[in-house]
Amino acid sequence: MRSKSLIILSIVLMSIGFVLVTLSNVAYMEKTRSGVLIVEVPPGTSVKRFSVAGLVEIRAEVPRGVTLYFLTEVQYLIYMREGKLPKTYVTTEESTLYVQNPEYIVAISERSKVVTVEVRYDVYTVTKPYALLAIPSYVVTIVGVWLLARWLMTRQWRVE
Repeated sequence: MRSKSLIILSIVLMSIGFVLVTLSNVAYMEKTRSGVLIVEVPPGTSVKRFSVAGLVEIRAEVPRGVTLYFLTEVQYLIYMREGKLPKTYVTTEESTLYVQNPEYIVAISERSKVVTVEVRYDVYTVTKPYALLAIPSYVVTIVGVWLLARWLMTRQWRVE
């Protein structure tokens, strides 16, 4: 009887730990501001600073032949060093993009004239109000695993 209750207690503790860690990862997004940015895109490649903190939703109607990349600081350094751009961008087909902490806009135009693009953006802050539940989750899960391991060890010793 004691071994069954030990297994049940172990499973209950690990389940509570799983529920707590799941709750600790619940995130809330709150819209903090909106804006409109007019981007002048000359022929070829151009770079413009666009420093916004938070999760940014970017919407733009880009004419054919123009591509806008919104890069973070790290992505920009990779672009400057290796010339690699991310696979997420705003173009005629894709008009919405989400970027965390964008720093730069890289505009590539195949057109022969300067093109004006109106970029609308919304900035969101992401908070995890229950993040501290991860600490008791860790403790409860470790205790549950320890009880299960203890039960397995005592069972193995009884068999031998």
